[in-house]
Amino acid sequence: MPSETEVIIQATGVEKIYPNGVHALRNVSQTIYEQEVVVVIGPSGSGKSTFLRTLNQLETINDGEIVVDGISLTTPGDVNKLREEVGMVFQSFNLFPHLSVMDNICLAPMKVRGISRAEAQERSRTLLQKVGLSDKADSFPAQLSGGQQQRVAIARALAMQPRIMLFDEPTSALDPEMVGEVLDVMKQLAKEGMTMVVVTHEMGFAREMADRVLFMDAGELLVDSEPNAFFDAPENERLQTFLSQVI
Repeated sequence: MPSETEVIIQATGVEKIYPNGVHALRNVSQTIYEQEVVVVIGPSGSGKSTFLRTLNQLETINDGEIVVDGISLTTPGDVNKLREEVGMVFQSFNLFPHLSVMDNICLAPMKVRGISRAEAQERSRTLLQKVGLSDKADSFPAQLSGGQQQRVAIARALAMQPRIMLFDEPTSALDPEMVGEVLDVMKQLAKEGMTMVVVTHEMGFAREMADRVLFMDAGELLVDSEPNAFFDAPENERLQTFLSQVI
């Protein structure tokens, strides 16, 4: 990333130890720039999802510092202000089953941003078109496929007009034939310049869309590399072993 590009996430010496003694993050430091797409991979239990969740205070840290879009997460503050700027998409879709697709998307902008229902609905229609679901505004989550529900979840996160999008294994709960439709939406967001941090097992997405790929294991950030070097010429032995098992 060029030096004039704005730093939007700065993590320094981050430590996370759970009450049961599990040391989930060990001295993790990372700088992420505006409009950068950073993909985080690693084995189960490596700390990658924990790290992602610290970036919007779904997990608090024991030591170190995280600054996201100028907001320090280690000093008391309004967590809602942070989450206005950081959208998150989870493995499970977490849609409200009793609300229509339109109402799922409108709820947060109306409640948190304070915009009118008419404006929220107009924004929702635009986003549903973006994710290819213009005809599903009046449907309910149970009437949608998994891939469609995840696309609605992405639209719902985008409705807050965040500066950063976090994705925590967004395709892992989907049937294989539905994975592509979700990745296509994510690729379009990346092309439009959205800052994205993505935890995923989708190596093709990482190779194609990432500006950098991070590899974590046992709570440590072991590799930070551009995709070509990461996949084609890995120097870290643990990464070599991991890639030989997943590719």
